[in-house]
Amino acid sequence: MTIEVTAKRPPSRAYLGREAVAQITLVYPIFDLRGQGADRVRTWTHDQTLSRERYRVVVASGDANTSQEREVEQLLGSGDELVRVPGARDAALWNAGASRAGTPWLVFTEGHCLADPGCLDAVARWIAAVPDVAAGTFDVSHDESYLLGRMSRRWFDLIHARWREPGEWPRLTRSGFAIRADVFEAVGGFEPDYGQFAPALLSARLHARGSQIGAVPDAAVVHLDSEGMRDHHADTADYVRGELEARSRNDPVFFERYFGHAQTWANPLRHQRHVVRRMACAVVAAAVAQPKRTAELTGLLRPLALEMVKGIAPRVALNRLAVALDEFAVERLPLPAAWRWTRFLRAHARVVHLTQLEWIRHRKSRPALLPGLDRLPIERLVPDTVIRVHALEEHGGRPFRWTEPVALFRLAPSEDEYELRIETGGIRGDPLSSVIGVVADGHVLPRERLASDDEGTLLVRLPAPRSAAAGNWLVMVCSALAPAREGSPDGRLLGLPILSIASVPLHNRALTRMVAV
Repeated sequence: MTIEVTAKRPPSRAYLGREAVAQITLVYPIFDLRGQGADRVRTWTHDQTLSRERYRVVVASGDANTSQEREVEQLLGSGDELVRVPGARDAALWNAGASRAGTPWLVFTEGHCLADPGCLDAVARWIAAVPDVAAGTFDVSHDESYLLGRMSRRWFDLIHARWREPGEWPRLTRSGFAIRADVFEAVGGFEPDYGQFAPALLSARLHARGSQIGAVPDAAVVHLDSEGMRDHHADTADYVRGELEARSRNDPVFFERYFGHAQTWANPLRHQRHVVRRMACAVVAAAVAQPKRTAELTGLLRPLALEMVKGIAPRVALNRLAVALDEFAVERLPLPAAWRWTRFLRAHARVVHLTQLEWIRHRKSRPALLPGLDRLPIERLVPDTVIRVHALEEHGGRPFRWTEPVALFRLAPSEDEYELRIETGGIRGDPLSSVIGVVADGHVLPRERLASDDEGTLLVRLPAPRSAAAGNWLVMVCSALAPAREGSPDGRLLGLPILSIASVPLHNRALTRMVAV
């Protein structure tokens, strides 16, 4: 990252003499301004009630020599700086500004936020009152003079209310928050690759390390919202892409603890027609092998058949059309307020789903290795290795996942016979009693190739050879466990619980590994 630093003018001796007084650095990014940047910066440089010597402003710009930048630069004081990071977006700009701060506290805001005159004064009082706190969020209001401002205010209020519910962990509000500079540096700052999701990930990392996050009383900003639904949805899509990318590169246990289960990330191949077709054919093969269970297996086949009809491409096209219609309805049609709000929420949910579908449509399947004799935990085998699994849960202090009644395992070619060992921990009793059939490359394995041990490990003896041309898919078809039938609010259909998987060669030959298909 190349950083170019300028100052409006060299720091004066008077400033240098009282430099230690400056406690706070406001980092302002010239990005997504939604108007004139000078109007936003002035609320920080000229309109604050806090004495100017007690804080400085670092403006970070990703586009050199723009008229916006020149206007903003004229508002900077003798101790302020302008930082240029060509091509950078908000998270990278925040990092660049923080690197130039030189004060014990940082304040971050967005390019389209206006500061309340008493905002930094409130931060200074809060720092003095609670010196041990690591970070604090600001109150955020909205300009409600236009439709999207009013809708966004209601939407953000709903989100912030959820964050305050019992059991939730504290989040930083990207529109405005303060954080100790040493804590920000220790946690690694923002991770720019994740776009709009970067502040949420920073919040989770702070909480995971035990840093205290509070609210700064009386510190407030006004968030200027997009004037069109399309821009609002672009921000939502950026957040979703960032979250999916972050999940793909980080510890799944950490992510599910803080951000919950992401069905799309854990099962990116579940909507691929060729994958669903394999699973559906396996259910049919199991029904042929066990005709007495045809009715039960028909119930498992029905949702797979529906998935095959839909596919990803039609889903993407239909969701794009639905989002466009929702945007038109919210902005242009004279709808009753309740209907308009319902459409607004529905459009947001559709944008989330559409972005997830587009992400899995364009991603490449990752190699999922299963080294010889190693027992790999389930969290290391998702995504791409075990298809159709539920959220992580815990049993005996160890994470596990339930599969759906029909689950697919991607296996590597092998010239040798080997045994797949699926550790279930006995959570559902003897796993063999739950398995209707195991289908390998289109053929139902004879029952004598299946076994279980006293610890609840399912043993599947796979025949040799298994060529790459055969497809190397193994489909596990289980009787459906429905907790709702026992009065549980859990509406899922469950197959086998999996803690780990190991692959053991039966003739002391090199173990084949799982690879991307």
